[in-house]
Amino acid sequence: MRAIFDRIGKELFSLALGASGEVRPNVEISPTDAQHADILYVPGPSTSRRLERLGLVGRMGRQPAMIELYSAAPGESEVRTCLRKQLTYDHGTKAKRPTPLWIIAAGSPVDMLRTGGLRRKPGWPLGVYESAAWLGLSLIVVPELPRRRSTLLLRLLGRGRVLQGAVSDLDGLPLEAIEHEVAAGAIGLITEVVLTNPARLALSSKEGKDLNMQAAKKYVDMMNRGVSEGMKKGFAAGLTKGVTEGRTQGRTEGRTEGRTEGLKEGRTEGRTEGRTEGLKEGLKEGLKEGLKEGLKEGLKEGLKEGLKKALVTALRARFGSVPRTVQAVIKATSDTDQLIAWLATAVSAEREDVMSTIQQSARSAQSAQSARSAQSARSATHGRPVSASR
Repeated sequence: MRAIFDRIGKELFSLALGASGEVRPNVEISPTDAQHADILYVPGPSTSRRLERLGLVGRMGRQPAMIELYSAAPGESEVRTCLRKQLTYDHGTKAKRPTPLWIIAAGSPVDMLRTGGLRRKPGWPLGVYESAAWLGLSLIVVPELPRRRSTLLLRLLGRGRVLQGAVSDLDGLPLEAIEHEVAAGAIGLITEVVLTNPARLALSSKEGKDLNMQAAKKYVDMMNRGVSEGMKKGFAAGLTKGVTEGRTQGRTEGRTEGRTEGLKEGRTEGRTEGRTEGLKEGLKEGLKEGLKEGLKEGLKEGLKEGLKKALVTALRARFGSVPRTVQAVIKATSDTDQLIAWLATAVSAEREDVMSTIQQSARSAQSAQSARSAQSARSATHGRPVSASR
């Protein structure tokens, strides 16, 4: 459990703080006994605007930090180990002040809170504690955090109902919310565990099924993002095509009109005016047609690629590996409705049923295509005109 929890936390903090500074996971603290900090973060310049949008994680990222992740409640021994890493690191860097040490716990360390000299951290929400200032230690007890947007990213490091609530809250945010970008890697790992062994995240059977449904919704979000990317690519392709065609048409029309006007008003003035007007009209028409065609093609291709990627991701998350023959079928399929049907099957049916469904559907589609081709060939033969005999 500790390993998967570490991976989820490292994914989340790497995406959350990576754009604001240097995030280094598994940092060796002492070469003699190979101590490793889960995460070491050093902020970069001019990062305040992004950090303000990240809630408590953004507040943590305002200064350098060492972050340690625990999937359960850490005891005194674990906390001493964390402090040892911090002191060793500060000694090696000759730091005059302690590097802020954040311990994030998915369980509630009752004994530590009672006897460890920790107190509520002023100005921070419930669930955030601190030690004496000279130690530089802060403790975040994830189950105690209030359910609000500013704590969402940290609640994704929780277990059971806390994690379930965090994923539900993430689904409720608009698609452009920064939390979707930051949580992408963590959600992928959480989905993998939920589909294979939900008990590792302290989820009951019912909670696992509910989170499974939310995982399916995430795949639909991936499809939507594929559509969005397709539209962007389509717009870029259409713009390029429109400008190119507009320039070509503008030059042609400009030269033609320039010669005609040049006979009357002079070649120099005619070419200038003709090219200017021709370029304007050509750009206008070329952009219009190019954008239309580019958006159409980009939208179609983006949706297909998003569906294919989501389908393969779902299959790998649930079953570990995907046969090459099945991957080849998915790659070769261009039927959007078929891909959506396979994706729905992938998140609910058993492995053999899923694989056989995909392969059988592909064979049926090939048979239908062969029948249509044969029918077209027969129609062409019967419809061919017969030469009159003498």
